[in-house]
Amino acid sequence: MDDEDRDVRAAAIRHPNVTKEHIDKALNDEDSDVRMSAQTNPNVGDLHLHKMIEDKEDYVRYSVLKHHKINRSHIDHALKHHDWWMRVNGLRHHSATKRDYEHYLSDPHPMVREEAKYHLKNLENSGKTQENCS
Repeated sequence: MDDEDRDVRAAAIRHPNVTKEHIDKALNDEDSDVRMSAQTNPNVGDLHLHKMIEDKEDYVRYSVLKHHKINRSHIDHALKHHDWWMRVNGLRHHSATKRDYEHYLSDPHPMVREEAKYHLKNLENSGKTQENCS
């Protein structure tokens, strides 16, 4: 993880024997490719995913919501994010609920409001009444 070559650091962080401490270090790396590569490690944890949601690079933030370990607390984090596209992607996640859609109808950003309307309309058309809309 101390190599000067970012490709070496990015490859190293994908190794299955990497520890949570190594992942912490990778998430603080100056290179976004190294931070992005940390997502692929099987040892990535809940706090690591929360940290990725706050990454300074948008493509690192946006891709983390597709991670298989993302849970409801991560979606709540994304829905409260200052980046409107994170809120849109939070609404697109299968953990989003009717309550989320209704709440984000009043979001300051028009694209978030449109996304919420879209999901509510689909929910009405599907006839689903359950809290989790997936």
